[in-house]
Amino acid sequence: MPLHVFFVTTAALAEKLAGWGFTAARTGHPRLLDACGPVCLDASLPTFIGAGILTNNTGELCAIVHGLDWLSSLPPGLRVSSQFDSLYASN
Repeated sequence: MPLHVFFVTTAALAEKLAGWGFTAARTGHPRLLDACGPVCLDASLPTFIGAGILTNNTGELCAIVHGLDWLSSLPPGLRVSSQFDSLYASN
């Protein structure tokens, strides 16, 4: 049974805020993980992954990077499906 990973983002540009998130679950089972955080623009912080501006797209790309980082810690050979709320990021 594959692991399903859903990537989401949010941005309130007037407030200069953007965030990323992902959740991982298996069909018929409780969620394995919910993770989220702000898009980091400060290159001196460990959560910085290269975003230069706060947008929905940078939030989505951050979610993918953080999600892939988490997936890389799981056993090899695991089947994974993914869903995105951004056509830009999924391409």
